[in-house]
Amino acid sequence: MFTKVDEASRFVKETGVDALAIAIGNVHGFYKGEPNLDFERLSQIKNAVSIPLVLHGGSGISDDDFRKAVSLGICKINFYTEMSAGAVARIKEYFTEKPGVNSLPDVINKGFEEAKNIIKKRLEVFGSKDMCAPEKSLCVSCSDNVCGAVDPRFTAGSKTVLYEELIEKISKEVISNIKTK
Repeated sequence: MFTKVDEASRFVKETGVDALAIAIGNVHGFYKGEPNLDFERLSQIKNAVSIPLVLHGGSGISDDDFRKAVSLGICKINFYTEMSAGAVARIKEYFTEKPGVNSLPDVINKGFEEAKNIIKKRLEVFGSKDMCAPEKSLCVSCSDNVCGAVDPRFTAGSKTVLYEELIEKISKEVISNIKTK
């Protein structure tokens, strides 16, 4: 019988995946109670595989738990529900502030601004802000060492992206993918 760690290791070896999304007590959407992440399992999986680990369902996890998860090997975190709910809450607040508003771009912009604020805060918690360079840039996989980082996961042809430009790009991508019913 395989343990969860054995299953993760076998899955990585048999599939050749580039990253592995793991379940350590995290859930999609908001939690009904307090999240209880299994950091011991995370540590064991990190030691068993050599690829980046993904935390799906990060909305509602505390900043301290995020920091700990990152320190134990989480490289990608999904927190769409938190970002989306925050943007919608800001739009609702804007309607209260300006009940006569009739400009769709103004309404969308309020949600977009809040989404960007949440993304900025999360990148700071995750330890990504100012990661590679002092001028507020974030390394996006450079192998030519322009920023001085040396990491075997980085690939050729990548570039350093300004932090504010990255926030803008992420925000626009998320907003453009929001589906309406």
